[in-house]
Amino acid sequence: MDRYPYVYVCGVGVGPKDELWRQNLHFPLRHEEGTVAEIESYNGYRLRAQNAVQVEIPALPEGWHGKDREHTRCKNFQFAVASFGYPIPVQR
Repeated sequence: MDRYPYVYVCGVGVGPKDELWRQNLHFPLRHEEGTVAEIESYNGYRLRAQNAVQVEIPALPEGWHGKDREHTRCKNFQFAVASFGYPIPVQR
């Protein structure tokens, strides 16, 4: 973990696109000695990570920086923005 600040475990469900958000698994982790993080998938699988804490994924507001709903609701995108920032173009 000295090279990367996070491990992001992501599982993608199957079925109609408008229902996938209920099935997708998002389990971003940060190393922390002596801790345990756990999560359960929609279909009952349990994942357990030792020496890790789950990182919260803050939501982005609808229409954030002109992005469509698919972008602003995407947990991977939300995590990346919160964890690494987002380059805002300079207005000239």
